[in-house]
Amino acid sequence: MAAGAEINSTALLVKNFREELVQFAPDVSIVDRRVSKCSSVFVNNQHTLALGHNDDWTQNWRGLAYWVLGTETQADGTKLRFATWLYPGYLAGMDITYNSYGVVYSVNSLFPTKFEKGGLGTAFVARHLVSSTNLVDARRRATTLGVSSAISYNLGSIRERRLLELEVGTGGGEANAILEIQPGRSYFHGNEFTVLNASQYPDTSTQKRAEMWAQMQPVQNISAIRAFLGSTAGEWPVYRNHTAPDDCFTELTGNIRTACWHAGSLDRQPAYFTTT
Repeated sequence: MAAGAEINSTALLVKNFREELVQFAPDVSIVDRRVSKCSSVFVNNQHTLALGHNDDWTQNWRGLAYWVLGTETQADGTKLRFATWLYPGYLAGMDITYNSYGVVYSVNSLFPTKFEKGGLGTAFVARHLVSSTNLVDARRRATTLGVSSAISYNLGSIRERRLLELEVGTGGGEANAILEIQPGRSYFHGNEFTVLNASQYPDTSTQKRAEMWAQMQPVQNISAIRAFLGSTAGEWPVYRNHTAPDDCFTELTGNIRTACWHAGSLDRQPAYFTTT
């Protein structure tokens, strides 16, 4: 990647270890180290099975981030096709991704009070997730031992018709917990642990987004998902425009609808992805 982009390989490594490095920067305040980024929404009912996501960042990347569409030859000779939306310089898989096995996912930052000063960077774990063949495989890849810091994976499978919230804590391995979004449920995830019992730093933005999620219920279809993800109400809005006290921009809003019903019959057209 460094050679293709004609940049220094160390600079590229620093970019991909950003999630970890900022936790230990000695000249950065505790608040500035832990910037809450991203909102995810799950809907599972008789009409819609969908995953929605806002990707946020402290810099306005709206005109600079991009999609990568790739085909990768696996060890057994099979072809894996994938699509991933990411920021300049990041490895594929970091943010919003889907592949030809029908696995889809997005990621959210988490802020445990304990971080390891060595280990696997979350960007590299997310790249490993790109090749997931199903949700069991995705969980296995995401919980690789030695993860330096925590992250949440918002997982879905078109083939399995399931939605899962997976939180992976510091160290990976057994430091993880999963919540399956059962039929009839909708669910919001921001930048706080809600499934795994882990000591964490509180996040005001996540708490305010969760309050808005509660106010806007019921969220049961694509239109309602878009309305929530596009909400600009309050001091700490869901759709973010770097307005104080918030310090983030929402770079992309995406919805992956994995199935829909019409008049009680399953429409078996392929899942589709929309962005705004």
